[in-house]
Amino acid sequence: MKPLLITLLFLATNAQAQSRCEKQKQRDSLLLRSFTNTFTDAVLHDDTTKLASLFSFPVTCSFCPHSETTDYATITRNRFLRTEAAFFLTPYLKEVLQADLYPIIRADESVKGSCTYSFGYPVVKPSNTWEGSQAFLTITKRKGKYMIESAWMVP
Repeated sequence: MKPLLITLLFLATNAQAQSRCEKQKQRDSLLLRSFTNTFTDAVLHDDTTKLASLFSFPVTCSFCPHSETTDYATITRNRFLRTEAAFFLTPYLKEVLQADLYPIIRADESVKGSCTYSFGYPVVKPSNTWEGSQAFLTITKRKGKYMIESAWMVP
């Protein structure tokens, strides 16, 4: 009985946090739409400088080249502009951005209790022999502006 109560409490708390962050998303809809419009424009026009302005450097990136001793790379603005921007200018992301990005942004609460937002896009499309790969970008509000703070991929 005790494990069931703990599970129910966790689910209720998680639902409440997600609801709080969904409300925050609605309150910040103009800021988030400004972010998504700038992001879309930067990617569709291969504008790496504009794209870099949307990142809160340094950012963590699990699909950027990294050492064998870690699961991610820490990307600086210079490294992003030199070598990593191409990972964010993929044909699949450009395909996703043909539609409005704002509705697919998911609201969540971070382990620190703040609201974070994320969206995913295919990096490798599924096939008959493989499930494909999906990249995700995590967005947080910093100094009144939404910024990308991490990029990660599954599987």
